[in-house]
Amino acid sequence: MALTQHKTYIKPRTNQTCCISKVIISFDDIAEATLIQPSLTVVSSPVREIGQQAGKRLLSKMNNNNTDIQRLILAPKLICRDSA
Repeated sequence: MALTQHKTYIKPRTNQTCCISKVIISFDDIAEATLIQPSLTVVSSPVREIGQQAGKRLLSKMNNNNTDIQRLILAPKLICRDSA
């Protein structure tokens, strides 16, 4: 995980300066993401809901001997901060 954002300046032969911005995005929102400068943009997964669903499915399989494959898609959330 990278923790900084920086700009690269390119000087072509014509002596014109242009700026290319780089965006840094991380996965899994951690407390430190807001403490660094610039604060880190993250893609956050609903970890609590993932755990709850996993527990429910495990108990269901144990109680019902259910071997059916189930699929569940939980949407991640983009938390935009200064690094994007």
